[in-house]
Amino acid sequence: MPDIDLKTWPRRNVYHLFRQNQQPHFSVTAPVDVTGLMTNLKRDGVPVFNYTLFAIMQAVNNIPEFRLRFEGDRVFELDQTDPSFTVPIEGNNFAFCQVSHSSDWDTFNQSCIDAIEAAKQQTELIEEADHFRWTYLTCGPWLNFTSMTHPVTGPDDCIPRIAWGKITEKDGEYTMPLNIQMHHALADGYHAAQFFQQVEDLLK
Repeated sequence: MPDIDLKTWPRRNVYHLFRQNQQPHFSVTAPVDVTGLMTNLKRDGVPVFNYTLFAIMQAVNNIPEFRLRFEGDRVFELDQTDPSFTVPIEGNNFAFCQVSHSSDWDTFNQSCIDAIEAAKQQTELIEEADHFRWTYLTCGPWLNFTSMTHPVTGPDDCIPRIAWGKITEKDGEYTMPLNIQMHHALADGYHAAQFFQQVEDLLK
């Protein structure tokens, strides 16, 4: 988990600028092509939720800016970030669920199956420690949304938030809304565009 040298970091001026903002987060939503996921992988029995989560986390870990965090005056890059996501529980409520990411699909899928089953036994929200480790995700399969914002703890909350929504079909092609919210001190629209492209490449 190496620290960034702020004196030589090419992003230092942008970083300091947006650290001063009261609302430094930006949110981008765009549709991604998931035709391959729905016509090939789903047909072969691959769980749509688990594979979507896998593809998103592959992209997140491929882009260094998505693994950056800060605390006070310290900026550091995680070797890996893992998904913390929500699963439905009784009474139209939800629980938090955490999984260690793996670039091996079979390993990741089994970890998801086990963790989701355990999370469904919860009766209330239980927040995991070591919050810098996580990337926060949520799925809203009931809505084909066109924008979204996420709650944050304050202007120094640097954890990326990601959401995806209802998959829709038109003329044999499937699309899914995907949203990313990030701290502007650590990333820009360019990095968001890289993320969307990588996710789509894995899903379409």
